[in-house]
Amino acid sequence: YYQRYGYRYALPIDNHVNLDWRMIPETEPNRPDIGLSFRKAVLEDIDFLVAQDQSMARIYETSCLRDSLEWDYLLTHSQETDYGGEYWIAEKAGKAIGYCRLPFEGFGDGQILSEISHNLSYSEYIDFLRFVKLRGEERDKPYLRLNLSNEAALSEIAINLGAKPGEPYAFQMKPVDS
Repeated sequence: YYQRYGYRYALPIDNHVNLDWRMIPETEPNRPDIGLSFRKAVLEDIDFLVAQDQSMARIYETSCLRDSLEWDYLLTHSQETDYGGEYWIAEKAGKAIGYCRLPFEGFGDGQILSEISHNLSYSEYIDFLRFVKLRGEERDKPYLRLNLSNEAALSEIAINLGAKPGEPYAFQMKPVDS
């Protein structure tokens, strides 16, 4: 439709993968209990969060690169806005190894996970899924909505667990005639 008016697809947006809670493994066979612990992010975590953004920017063509002032805002003042959400830090042996974002609002009825560290192991991602499942069930959410690209590691895991790949729509732009 939009192509008739000179618009072209530029970036896929609002991709999501819906994962039923029942698809998340309860336990993993032959794995000693070395699970992660989770806590809400605090201002003292800003350096870690900035480093996570920088790590993502080195790997992905499109990513978010926030400085310490932006992270300060996200962890404090944004909580009272429509963009508010919880940032959770995952720790192993007392050391931060990853984070995720659980927005307060968004599309659909599911528990949304809109950001997650990219450099985790399979078992660590499964621990994140278990944690988010607990949070979602506390909020009476019927499923998990991963607002991530289909190529994100956690999306690929969810798809392998039986979730259907998301179908994004696209951000469009109209090239200017020169």
